[in-house]
Amino acid sequence: MSAMSDTRASKDWAPFSKQIKLDESDWAIVDALYEDHRNREGVISKADFIRKLFLTGARSQLLYLRQHSPASLSRVARTSGTN
Repeated sequence: MSAMSDTRASKDWAPFSKQIKLDESDWAIVDALYEDHRNREGVISKADFIRKLFLTGARSQLLYLRQHSPASLSRVARTSGTN
């Protein structure tokens, strides 16, 4: 699990990490989801992405992912740290 905490994605999301309390590993997932969204649907600001993500119930999505796909989360965190 140390690979997830080494990414420090919350630094990139600092303005939002003050408003939304997530673990460092969750910020790595948010960052990966943001990159995936940009690749599939086009450029979106981080503010708009956060708004959209949390309107669609991101906390429950993150919890579900953590409980059901721990291996995929590690992969997401590792790949998001190599940008």
